[in-house]
Amino acid sequence: MTGKHAFEPTRRSRILVLGVLPALALLLTVAAAIFKWQVAASTGAERARTESVQAARDITVEMLSYQPDTVEQQLHAAREKMTGQFLGIYTAMIENAVIPGAKSQGVTAVAEVPQAGSVSASPDHAEVLLYLNQTVTVAQKPPQITLSTVRVTMVNEGGRWLMSKFEPVVPQ
Repeated sequence: MTGKHAFEPTRRSRILVLGVLPALALLLTVAAAIFKWQVAASTGAERARTESVQAARDITVEMLSYQPDTVEQQLHAAREKMTGQFLGIYTAMIENAVIPGAKSQGVTAVAEVPQAGSVSASPDHAEVLLYLNQTVTVAQKPPQITLSTVRVTMVNEGGRWLMSKFEPVVPQ
């Protein structure tokens, strides 16, 4: 077994070592990189989902809860967590109606969000559905409880989740 047959195992070994193994190593490296990217993207979306839902809950409670003697400070503090056109709309509403009414009529409002869920989330944008209860007391009258559902748009600006839209959901 000399000549051609003695040369075959060495040639096959060389092809395996120089061709197939590097290709296999490259394929495994690419697969690992894709897997790592998918895990990172999934983790980012999950983190955005959790953070945006909590921020939406907190901001909603803050923007809809106030006492007549501190209404101005409370609602102005809530504005710091809003952005875009919604910030302007909210500011006009509280300055023209809510603050003057709360002060003159002795209005107390307490909001709570018993349930909230993510509709969609990415690292910089989220849609959140909130079930909202607001109890409003005017002077010494019995409290009025309003139950509603709202859809909130949140945007991540500079590492902070800010509210950019607040829309009541009308039952069909």
